[in-house]
Amino acid sequence: DNVVISNNKFATDVNISSIFKLDGYLTIDANIGTRKVSIDSNIFANKIQMIEISGGDVSINKNIFGALDTNKAVNFLVPDIGIRSLSSDKLTIHDNFFFGIQKNAILQTQSNRDVVISKNRFYNNIEDINTTSNPNSNVLLIDNTARDGRQFVTSSGNPEIYFERNNINNYDSVFTNLNDPLTRKVR
Repeated sequence: DNVVISNNKFATDVNISSIFKLDGYLTIDANIGTRKVSIDSNIFANKIQMIEISGGDVSINKNIFGALDTNKAVNFLVPDIGIRSLSSDKLTIHDNFFFGIQKNAILQTQSNRDVVISKNRFYNNIEDINTTSNPNSNVLLIDNTARDGRQFVTSSGNPEIYFERNNINNYDSVFTNLNDPLTRKVR
């Protein structure tokens, strides 16, 4: 009953072939329930959001998100959102690369279990992570690397957020805590 999406090119970059964009996106629908979904080793060069999640125990690993010319690191499609998680049973985002995202590299809401965002690389995004409304789960941001962005993380509606060993350079703002009350745990 597991779903595996692996080694695909959802559009391509200039170094691999001529410029080709994708206006669609990958959707993990709520009908999947709590089944395990693995999205691994793909390239997403979409013009809009790249993945939308509405259910499942989702693991997203070793993907490239963003319109990237690997020859010159030129952002030519200005995608809006990398990963939009509207709801999930469990969400793990590990060892991915996000480049040139214009709104949110990761926009995450409502997970039934802990959300783990670790060992990802973020470069030149407007906002890397926006996590909201996880009343029954914690959010763990661990060992991520971020360069040349505007906002690293915004958190609201989360009982606890663990912010550990992240390497962040050249940002306008690193962490915005909008949790109510503001005294909720940030570690």
